[in-house]
Amino acid sequence: MKKITSLILVLLMVLAFAGCGQETATEKVLVKENIYVFSDGETVSTWKFPNDGKLIFQLANGTQLLATRTFGPKDNFNENGINFSDLGQETQDNISLFYEQLGEAYNLQEYLEKAYKEFKSLKSEFQCYYIEQETYCSAINENEVTCITTFSIPLGNRAYESSTITHTFDVHTGEHIQQINAEN
Repeated sequence: MKKITSLILVLLMVLAFAGCGQETATEKVLVKENIYVFSDGETVSTWKFPNDGKLIFQLANGTQLLATRTFGPKDNFNENGINFSDLGQETQDNISLFYEQLGEAYNLQEYLEKAYKEFKSLKSEFQCYYIEQETYCSAINENEVTCITTFSIPLGNRAYESSTITHTFDVHTGEHIQQINAEN
């Protein structure tokens, strides 16, 4: 498990450095202006790249503080051959609703504040923070389906930490059974 976590961490770090500031052929679209105001009055607006779902949290001057991307269980196919779409519709709907209501596995406000603090101290040397959260079905038996959420969060100064949270659900109804663990 440590080897997989390390591999995911390396991959996410590579994505982190490619996740911000790289304009693509697709134009970003303003989602909401002034969604967050820092104590000094500086504001952040949210932008989205429609093709990849990446959200960009950007200062009024154009500086990108934080980029996030979330993949839910319906967006992923596990290398073990477990496909979310193979589950019954009720199960899919209930698991999707669970993760939709759960939201991010991290505190967005906390990472906006960290990114802004680092931006103010580093100015032109600042690298946009990147958080990716991915949930996929990892195991299934006649009673339960297990879904794993991995996410990479910035620690500052280009360092990242990867964490995993595992949930089990009833395979027939999608009812949440338990959170198995949360590890760093």
